Amino acid sequence: MNCKDEVEQIIQSEAVSPVYQPIFSLQEGNILGFYGEVKFPGRNWMDQIAFLELAQEWNWGEEAQVLCHKAILRGAAGRIETKKLFLWSQQWSAWCNRERGKTTQSITRFLLQEAQIIWQVSLQTAEQICHHPLDWNCLCIILRDTEDLAQFQEHSAQWDVRWIGLESHCLKESLRDPSKQHTMAQFCKTMKEKGVSVLASDLKSESYLEEAIRMNIDFGYGNCLEKANGRPASSAETGTFLKQFRKKVLQVI
Repeated sequence: MNCKDEVEQIIQSEAVSPVYQPIFSLQEGNILGFYGEVKFPGRNWMDQIAFLELAQEWNWGEEAQVLCHKAILRGAAGRIETKKLFLWSQQWSAWCNRERGKTTQSITRFLLQEAQIIWQVSLQTAEQICHHPLDWNCLCIILRDTEDLAQFQEHSAQWDVRWIGLESHCLKESLRDPSKQHTMAQFCKTMKEKGVSVLASDLKSESYLEEAIRMNIDFGYGNCLEKANGRPASSAETGTFLKQFRKKVLQVI
């Protein structure tokens, strides 16, 4: 079966399973909310971003996006009330479509009455939708690298942004290049002064976590926060680990 057939079969059979990564405060160690995404049972080679990109290539972008979001919202019901739920939105037109938007909005109201949905979008998507009426409190703009940082700053005076997400590549650049590290540090400082919350996504290892803490980034999620001492950890254990790790990092600075 080729990729196109695989994607079509997933959409038709709705063969996805939602998973939720806790998002922790890197200062306090408590849980802010969760990042929701889908996995594909029996298809370990497929991840959500690849699935959405492939679906969009074959003009199934809206169907794939709605499938992912509906699965995540339904799975979250009864589990994360009063918390924030972050969702990646690759195909924003799926939510501008009247019928699809009506369906997903009713699901959100019915299933997650107390939770706040934060839609994660790329900088390019934000540029496309910024002229529409937006609730900036419910939008998190994801920046991929220092080029995105520079491009975002051109818009920052016009956009009432409340959330910024940094992909792991931003921290990777910072770790490798002192000049980019300075750029990142200045950016995070400016965002904090403006009251914008910064979130680090996909913290792969303790070196990424250490860099995020050095940058005074507010929140983060990723594999290194789901383990303590190399094994799966509870939220309480991760909170304790974060406080101790932060203290150790700040003592070195």
